[in-house]
Amino acid sequence: MKKILPIIFLCTLCSCQLQPVKEDAKVVQKQGIYIYILSQPQMQYRVIGSVKNDLINQMNEATKGKKKFGQILEGIAGTAAKNADFNSVLNRMIEISKENYPNAEGLVFDSNMSNASVITFNN
Repeated sequence: MKKILPIIFLCTLCSCQLQPVKEDAKVVQKQGIYIYILSQPQMQYRVIGSVKNDLINQMNEATKGKKKFGQILEGIAGTAAKNADFNSVLNRMIEISKENYPNAEGLVFDSNMSNASVITFNN
């Protein structure tokens, strides 16, 4: 009987499931990178860099060498359209983080959605 009691206790303990709470979430992974928006990973991690979606530089690049007002306006409008969709901005930021930080495992966005910390997990 003494040998069975610990086995029963362990079976009971293992069969218990934790109830989800409001803070629980499954993190989305995009192109192999975990995306944290206004949230933090539960695992320990370290920041290895940062990426940003620099709208001003994109506008300068889109209008570089253009002299006519219509061409400049077209460059500005095209850049604005690309940045209106968060998904395309996110994809661009993921590509930049992968190029600059090959061991990147995640992006952590704070309230400024055009800046993100590039992280790797402590294993």
